[in-house]
Amino acid sequence: MTRRLAATTATFAALLALSACGTEESDSESGPGYATNAPETDAAEASSCSEVWKEGEKLPEDYQGCADEGGAYTAATWVSCEDPAMEFTSYEDELYAKRGDTITSDPAAIKKLRQDCAA
Repeated sequence: MTRRLAATTATFAALLALSACGTEESDSESGPGYATNAPETDAAEASSCSEVWKEGEKLPEDYQGCADEGGAYTAATWVSCEDPAMEFTSYEDELYAKRGDTITSDPAAIKKLRQDCAA
């Protein structure tokens, strides 16, 4: 009985911790979590991801997504922050940038993006 109670308590604590991580979908442009605020877009109208996501280049202010190598549209998923100016997105979990800011894969810069968002 004690093992079962301990396992149930551990499971509940893990679920509670995960729910506090702020990974829920959101339709707003601010607040905790991740938000896909891109409208439905035809991949033929979107720039290719390889054209948009170049390290050292600026991510367009109006970036909403891009067409992948297969031609499918990939909508931007923004990490929402209390300050909307701190929101950022990524491509293939390697390149990161805020709207209108420099695209980077530098781990220190990515860590700073996350810290600034959490502040």
